[in-house]
Formats: sequence, C-alpha cells, structure tokens
Amino acid sequence: MTNKTKSISSQKIGGKAMSLAIMAKHGINMPKGIVVGANAYDLFLKENNLIGAIDKMSKLSSKKAVFCAAEKIQKIILTSKIPDDIVSEINLWIQTSNIKRYAVRSSANVEDATKRSWAGQFDSYLNIPPNMIIINIKKCWASVFNSRVINYASSIKDLSSIKMAVIVQESLDCEVSGVCFTKNPLISNDKNILIEAVFGLGELLVQGEVVPDTYKIERGNNIITEADVNEQKIIYVATKKGGSKLMHIKRTFKQKLRGREIIDLVKIALKIEKIYNKGCDIEWCKKGNKIYILQARPITTGEKHNS
Repeated sequence: MTNKTKSISSQKIGGKAMSLAIMAKHGINMPKGIVVGANAYDLFLKENNLIGAIDKMSKLSSKKAVFCAAEKIQKIILTSKIPDDIVSEINLWIQTSNIKRYAVRSSANVEDATKRSWAGQFDSYLNIPPNMIIINIKKCWASVFNSRVINYASSIKDLSSIKMAVIVQESLDCEVSGVCFTKNPLISNDKNILIEAVFGLGELLVQGEVVPDTYKIERGNNIITEADVNEQKIIYVATKKGGSKLMHIKRTFKQKLRGREIIDLVKIALKIEKIYNKGCDIEWCKKGNKIYILQARPITTGEKHNS
C-alpha cells in the first residue's frame, strides 16, 4: 500500500484503503497491494452512461422499482468495459507483483462514517487468479447496488453519493486467522484485550460456523489471563483454482496461537490503537512466522455498556 497519505483522502480511496495506507505509513505488516481509486469508478460510470440511470433510480419511490433498476445497473456494470488506461495500469502492476493469488476488496467512502457502520455491506473476493481480477473489480463496483446496501441505506439518494475504490492485494493462504479487540466492544470498562482465532481462513469465524479460541490479555503487562481452546474439526483453505473449500482436520483441540505469538499480536494491536487513539477491531492472520494485519477500524460500540 502507498505511504503517501498526506494527499490521499477516504473520498478518493475509501475508508478501508485509507486505514491500510495509514497503518502502512507506521510500518504495520500487511499483504502488499494497490488501490484502484474511486476516480476510476467515476470514470467507468461516466464512460458507460450510468450516471443518468443512477440518478433516475435515486428518485424512485417504490422499493420494488428500485430493486429492479439496481439489478439492471449491476448487469451493465458487469458486462461493460473498463477504460483501457485503467486496465493497463492494473495489469502492469500484476505482471510485476509476482503474486499468484489476490484479494479484491471493496473500499467505499462511507466505510469510515461515524454514525453508521457499513462493514460487510459491500462485496470482496479472496484467492482470485490474475486473469480474474478485472471482473472482480467490477463485482465490487456492482455491489454498491446490491440488496443489502439498498436495505441498509437511510435513503436511496445515498447510493449516488457512494464512491467505490477497490483494493487489490496479495491473498494469503493463512494457517491461522482471527480478530483482536484492543478494548471490549460491549463493556467499556473492561481492561482486557480480546483475541479470537481459528485455523485456516477467517470465513469460519465470520460465518460463526466454529467456536474460536479466545485469549484474554491484561492491558499494560502482557499477561495472558485466559486461554480458552476450542475444538475445530473443519477448516477453510484456498484452492488452486481460486476461492476456498472446506476440509476436515485432525488434532482438533490444538491451540491456535502459541503464547509468544499472542503477545506479538498484542504489541501490534496496541501500536494500531495508538495510531487511531481509540480502541480498535483488528482482522489479522498468521502465515509462517509472520502476523499480517488485514483490516482495522475504531470500535464505535460499547461506550454506554458499563456492566
């Protein structure tokens, strides 16, 4: 990710990419990648005469008519051509990146909003081969008009104000994945740092299909006060053809992270918290002996739960 954050704003690269750029500037380890800026999305809409169609949709009063119009816009996005200069620039980076599989992730300008959390509303894709990157960029753009976004938006007019950038970065075949909360998102006066971990890719954790290991670490002295190890019989792994598949595993009660790895992750998480000056929700993974940060966002819940 770029280190030049002074001239970059979330309006240009979206909240998710802005977060990654800020962390990269502070030396946080993450998969290497580039950002296809929101200006490319705007140019694509203009070149394919979609701006008028989006404006018309934003004025519709019937939800059924909105869904119908949005579906048509999605189809046009997926079947239309991205301007050649944008494709050439992306392909040049792909050719020099020496990466076998990519993550193609949405990064919208609304994702850093303080009043509404847009996390999970837009689409992202993992373990994508090089020849499928362009179509998956268009899928991220098209996700602005998916049913989740339409239902979540406070007004249909909001859709025309969404600017979608796309992150293209290395997709890691992680051995362990998880989340780290530097402060309890539900209990504001809880001083513990909370880590959840699963074997393999993080899809099982996101989907709630397994109970993760849970580690609690006392803030300030790096003492692991609790290590709740849970059985995991299944695992998501990346496939050679792209995407992921579910597999059964042995040694189902093995602890996901060793003590030293837990403390190393805590140190990274506290560094990120210092960058934001606020408790953070951090997505991470481990490959080999390295921990990679995939995403981080300030925690916006929990301020009023003082139990």
